Amino acid sequence: YNTYSSITVSPFYIHNFNKIDWVWSDSLQVYVSQNITSFDTYGVNISTKLSLNKAGGLLKSFFVSYSYLEHKNFNYQQSKYIANMTHHRLSAYFVFNLYRTKYHRILMTYNLVYKQRFVSVISQDLRNIFINDLRFSFISDNLDVIFKIENLFDRVWYDYYTPMPGRSYFLSLNFKF
Repeated sequence: YNTYSSITVSPFYIHNFNKIDWVWSDSLQVYVSQNITSFDTYGVNISTKLSLNKAGGLLKSFFVSYSYLEHKNFNYQQSKYIANMTHHRLSAYFVFNLYRTKYHRILMTYNLVYKQRFVSVISQDLRNIFINDLRFSFISDNLDVIFKIENLFDRVWYDYYTPMPGRSYFLSLNFKF
């Protein structure tokens, strides 16, 4: 059988200038919108993918990605949004062959994502979270049917101080002409 693997390393540096954010005002005791003069963001994204093309094999492919993000010259305690971007993020995707013939195939994809947020002195919301998604795909020459469940275990979590949806279901039909 054929095996395909790849590794990608992507370092980055961003100079941020005049970013708008909600910043805590001690005198008013509320958040006010203002420009944050200048700060730097740097980090790295490392990912690897392993594809297995073994006939009849259950595991089709495996993907792992890790991202690290850091800010320099930035006051985390004052910011409401920018400082709460993902600090560490680890993702793993598993794609399984459930059934395959010459004319169609059924795949199951299981996604596991770990997000570690910056700890904020402003908010007491949940910071570190595992999110699980499950997807079933029926793929043929003329039609793809996809059923997806996001947030499989109905976890309560927040992104940028906004409550994110609980368990969600999606069904899509893609016709090919």
